Amino acid sequence: MIHPLVVHFPIALTCVALILAIISIFVRSRGFHSAFFLVVIFAMIGAMVAVETGESALAAAKTTLTTQELDLTVEHSEWGRSTRFVLWICAGLAIIQIIFAQLKLVKPTRLIALLTTLALIVATFFIYETGKRGGNLVFEHGIGVKQRVEVMPQQETENQKSPSSNR
Repeated sequence: MIHPLVVHFPIALTCVALILAIISIFVRSRGFHSAFFLVVIFAMIGAMVAVETGESALAAAKTTLTTQELDLTVEHSEWGRSTRFVLWICAGLAIIQIIFAQLKLVKPTRLIALLTTLALIVATFFIYETGKRGGNLVFEHGIGVKQRVEVMPQQETENQKSPSSNR
């Protein structure tokens, strides 16, 4: 399962992008706008990978989930797809912003920077909601770690039976 490994990249990159977006409203450096642009693009790519790996994980686990777990997982998946869509919008705005910055159009660049910042605030909210639901799946329902949780009580019983555990 690769999904748990990749989901943290769009979370972190979106938060960094929001901070950089706020700074980009006031900074005129083309180099800074280029760096900001790359962070937004990598956040969007990370979200795309997270959604795809999540969809694969859901397809593989569908038969092992209860109805409630499946409903929660589908809800998490829908939030993930919505987050990906909002990050596509952010990337589009970042492309426009970098073009305006390269053309040295100060007022339009600031306006687009403000719009990009607002879009990244929305994206951060979507990331939060998606992550909250994903965390709930793992920590409240044991999805993704369920097999290990089910094995552990059995191991405890075996340890209690062995004479070496009484020492």
